[in-house]
Amino acid sequence: MFPFTNFSDRAWELFGTAIGLGIGIPLEYRFVRYSPTKLSLPKQVLKVAIGLGGLVLFVLVFRFILSSGLTREVVTSGLVALWIAFLAPALFASMGFSGHLRRAL
Repeated sequence: MFPFTNFSDRAWELFGTAIGLGIGIPLEYRFVRYSPTKLSLPKQVLKVAIGLGGLVLFVLVFRFILSSGLTREVVTSGLVALWIAFLAPALFASMGFSGHLRRAL
């Protein structure tokens, strides 16, 4: 019997989320430092559409690409957490929806 194989799918989703956040939060802090600014209503709607569209894209694409099982749960939840913590804020900052974009030294 292999260790860690009797966990539920929910436990693997949480593991993937922890990995995504563990990578994304330090990257966001180091390179982006996103700070929201007041935006017009059309820009705010665009920002929400891009954010939710990214989530749907990650979930649907990786659910269809990867077969069912532990890999799918870990990868999907990890990439969603990485999108939320780092990729979306970096994209929004580069689009001018943030107070500043911190560059790498």
